[in-house]
Amino acid sequence: MASSVSSSRQVSSRQTGKAKELGLLGVGAYSMIYALSPLVAVKVKRDLKGSAKQFDNEAAVAQLLGRKSQYLIPYIYITPSAIFQLRATTDFRFIISSSGYTYEPEKVARWMGQLSGGVAFIERRGFAHGDLRPDNLLLDTNGNLRIGDLGCALQIGNRLPSGTEPFARMLSKEDGEGSGTYGWAGTYSENFAIGSIFYSLIRGHYPHANEGYSVKTLIDMYQQKKFARLTDSFADGIIWQCWNRGFEFVAELEQVFKDMGGGSAWYLFDMETDEWIAARLKECAVWMSSDKLAFLGTTRRANQYEQPCFHSELAGKDGRSRFSDG
Repeated sequence: MASSVSSSRQVSSRQTGKAKELGLLGVGAYSMIYALSPLVAVKVKRDLKGSAKQFDNEAAVAQLLGRKSQYLIPYIYITPSAIFQLRATTDFRFIISSSGYTYEPEKVARWMGQLSGGVAFIERRGFAHGDLRPDNLLLDTNGNLRIGDLGCALQIGNRLPSGTEPFARMLSKEDGEGSGTYGWAGTYSENFAIGSIFYSLIRGHYPHANEGYSVKTLIDMYQQKKFARLTDSFADGIIWQCWNRGFEFVAELEQVFKDMGGGSAWYLFDMETDEWIAARLKECAVWMSSDKLAFLGTTRRANQYEQPCFHSELAGKDGRSRFSDG
């Protein structure tokens, strides 16, 4: 028995070392993320209940949305077991929580224009991201915000299965139908999250992060609309509107940030070229032809501490998408 335990630990140790060698960047709710190169990261499906559903959802939505908005992280290559995408430098959770973070109004307004522009694009395509949080917002090498992690994306009008305060809010009786749930995917749910992200970028911490509330207390407070205190500043006025259904569409929120630069998308940047994508595809093909993916399939049980969210089905009984690509 002792020998068996020892052998098991040795295998685990070898796997852990190999995973680091392969460039483990992080562990998500339904995938493990590895560095394929300085420019490309690869998500590998985790061996967890519900993981396949979310992983497949991200792949399906990414393909339906296409590479048509620079504000979304570009997906390079998608297989049933791996998703290849642009490798970011960091995420916004790290940026906000960094001890050296300082609020720079113009930089934050630029990021917010990019965020609302990306979410508005998703909304125009008939979807909601469904899980907008700093963890799922990425910073590229040029300092631009890119929206990632489409695993919880769902069609507008579908009921949201869950939420994460302070980036979501459970509805109350005053909201009418849907009391006791997180409501339906759409402008309010997306803008609510954007408002909390804006608050966090201005103050360098999440709403109520320094007050020690339990999760249950925070849920109850938000359901009763006891949000974080705001000032009478212009920026806080935008946050208030996000939290209180002040915009009919996400595009209206984006227009506010456009108006800061004369009415146009002054925060726009060039997308990756077809040539850049083609070069990265070659890197992905080389990686896929190696035995790395087979090895990673033996390590996906590690760190099984996160619970994946659940979402509506993307495909009908015939296997076709319920959403058009138009």
